[in-house]
Amino acid sequence: MSHLKQQVQADLKTLKSLDLDILPARIYYSEMLKLFTILWGSFLSVQLIAAKAINTMGVWQDYFQRYAEHESSIIGKMWLGCIVSSFVISLFLLSRIKLYVIFKHQIRDSLQTGLLLTRKMRQMACVFYGLFAFFIFPCTLFCDPDVTLFAALGAFIFTALASQFLIGMELTRVGVGVLLEAVSALFNKNEKSERSIT
Repeated sequence: MSHLKQQVQADLKTLKSLDLDILPARIYYSEMLKLFTILWGSFLSVQLIAAKAINTMGVWQDYFQRYAEHESSIIGKMWLGCIVSSFVISLFLLSRIKLYVIFKHQIRDSLQTGLLLTRKMRQMACVFYGLFAFFIFPCTLFCDPDVTLFAALGAFIFTALASQFLIGMELTRVGVGVLLEAVSALFNKNEKSERSIT
């Protein structure tokens, strides 16, 4: 049995008996806010870069000429669409951010594979963001400038499907997928027990 397999087996046993303590509110909320803001800014930036590139290529030139009297309104809708869609996508990913924060501060140090799992979680986030950056350009290309909200949502759906496939393949290759599932199960069990107390 390889060293990593032994570590995974030992960590699975550890997770079964691990009892999560209460994370201090200051650490929890400041980390959540920081990561949420980074996500929101990142998704907004890549959407605005895609919109700027497409506009520079002249793809929307006819549209702006056709509705020249409404140009400021169209640009306003484009900005609003980018801001709102980035916010909604970041909100949707909040449960993943929460899992990462709790893992980093309460679970990682108890596991032999803690640093490896942290690295894999960061890699998953980079893959997701990279795929979104890849899909946002063609999705924006086929939308009018005042409906960039739909382009972002389309890119998000394609990204979710592609990342699930790619990340699943990598976790299976490394052999830590079962461990991440156990961490998620521990997290869910802890949430259920907190709800039953309140």
